Amino acid sequence: MPDERDDPVFQLIFSLLRSAHCVSSPLPAAEVLYNEGWLLRVVIGFEASGIRCLPIEFEKDAQWLSQPFLYSAFGARCRGDDLAEGHTRADAVVGHVAIDEHTKRGLILTPKAKQFVVLEAKVYSELRPGTTNAPGYDQAVRNVACMAEALRRCDHSLDEFTSLGFFVVAPQETAATHEPLLDRQQMQRKVAKRISGYDVSARDELETWNREWFDPLLQRIRIEIVTWEDIIRRVEEQSPEVGSALRLFYERCEQFNRPRQNEIRREGVNMPVFGQTYLHQGKLVVVVRVGPRSSRVVEYEHPGPYFRRSYTVPNETLETIEERPSGLPVPAGPVPDQEYVWDPPDGEDPQPPGRPNVPDDSPKRARMLTPGWHTSAVVEIDDGGTDVGERFWVFTHHLRLR
Repeated sequence: MPDERDDPVFQLIFSLLRSAHCVSSPLPAAEVLYNEGWLLRVVIGFEASGIRCLPIEFEKDAQWLSQPFLYSAFGARCRGDDLAEGHTRADAVVGHVAIDEHTKRGLILTPKAKQFVVLEAKVYSELRPGTTNAPGYDQAVRNVACMAEALRRCDHSLDEFTSLGFFVVAPQETAATHEPLLDRQQMQRKVAKRISGYDVSARDELETWNREWFDPLLQRIRIEIVTWEDIIRRVEEQSPEVGSALRLFYERCEQFNRPRQNEIRREGVNMPVFGQTYLHQGKLVVVVRVGPRSSRVVEYEHPGPYFRRSYTVPNETLETIEERPSGLPVPAGPVPDQEYVWDPPDGEDPQPPGRPNVPDDSPKRARMLTPGWHTSAVVEIDDGGTDVGERFWVFTHHLRLR
């Protein structure tokens, strides 16, 4: 086979891809190149080449696969099974994995596997809320449950694994949208509810699977959100040239995947405007993150030194007002590299759902790494301003200025 640099077919393919962002390109750029799938492939490719940018490292002999199928414990048990679901297509998997030789895309774990990590990529899309036969069984819990089924099929003890993870990679702007689906207790309840719909014989089998595989996995696995901005920052720290190219690629992915407001409005959904003031349940709020179906808001009434508490509301519940009140500036959010004090108020849980490694004691001086309105990544600093330990995630409304 000739070198691809001299192959006219490869040259044409590369030429088409290079011009995919141009208006005159014959390719639908958002579908072909500038999308979350290719963005994730590029990032994992950098990680595999030695540029540390993901929250996990490739272990010895580990590889990665793009869009393999994960088998489900809730597959069809008979023809016309109205509780069944098909395979789950993972955006990417890293670890000691392979494709089942009897299938085209079915994933299996290799003998003596020690690493198994699933990554789900999002730009402006949301985690799917359920399947046709299980409307409340969302994409996050389904991925973790399929990981448990993969472990069962290979019959590997969890004690043999040194790296287990499920990560949602999303823009900083929309990361908080996915957080409610990553709560472990919610995942347990959703799986239990899924199982309860079966008859006695199937339910007994699934409860055994739940007890021996899903629950133990849920106790061991890392479940986190990683932002594209944080990944890009890590790449830039190691290679400014590569980081700059990745940032440009990411910006084009945002450009071609941002929800088109006119289309959403034609569907009858009220699309709010970032920074605009609205009424929500009688309270004055400002939009700090816009989503196609729901948006994150903060209230103006906010005494005290902490950042405002934010929350997500359906777009249709936001009421427009005739005139924006004077003297009310758009609330300021946390700023990268700014110093804050992490000091959770008494009686509040300091640990955001799915965010491990929160320190046991507070207050702490902290430097902002990845700001967000709902949660933020920080690192503790000493009196000299030097980083101490590893980064950890906190509720943003638990941070205050010094």
